[in-house]
Amino acid sequence: MTLKRLFGKNLKRIRENCGLTQQEFAELVNMQPNSIGQIEIGYKGVSFTTLEIFSQKLNLEYREFFDFQPDIQSKNMLSASIINEIQSLDIETQKFVLGSIKNFVKLLKDKS
Repeated sequence: MTLKRLFGKNLKRIRENCGLTQQEFAELVNMQPNSIGQIEIGYKGVSFTTLEIFSQKLNLEYREFFDFQPDIQSKNMLSASIINEIQSLDIETQKFVLGSIKNFVKLLKDKS
């Protein structure tokens, strides 16, 4: 995977964890929503100036945009990450994953 694609995927995760839509984030950083979309899919890169704006507006350190294996600190962030991963799957696979999760949770509850 290219650096632009990794960066874009990470930016999308960060934006979603901040509870922002592409439109809201674009307004916050004074960009067009389609530009944010192009960055998030890895079609377009960002300049240092743009990275500085992202950092300032989201109150994040630069390195956080390049932390491709983030340390999930909260239950909400973890839930959002799980949902993001599952949403990329087709509906039948999502149903299978849901059933597996339910069975696993039941098993854990039965053990305690």
